[in-house]
Amino acid sequence: MKIMTNLQYNAIVDIVAGQKEIIAKKEAEIKTLQAQVDRLSYLLEVSLAPAKSQDIDFPNSTKGGFEGSNIFEL
Repeated sequence: MKIMTNLQYNAIVDIVAGQKEIIAKKEAEIKTLQAQVDRLSYLLEVSLAPAKSQDIDFPNSTKGGFEGSNIFEL
């Protein structure tokens, strides 16, 4: 059976601590990237949704509204 010296043990502890730090940084990067992917997916979904201008309800008001006119003709 091989016995580790204190110096070897400390070296292993330092390596493991360093690896844990690297893993924590990578996990934070993954979370950031996942948030960006989610946002881009949402923007893509919204941009690909069919535009339904006929569904837009323009105000019909005598107080300076569009009074039934098409906004694109203004």
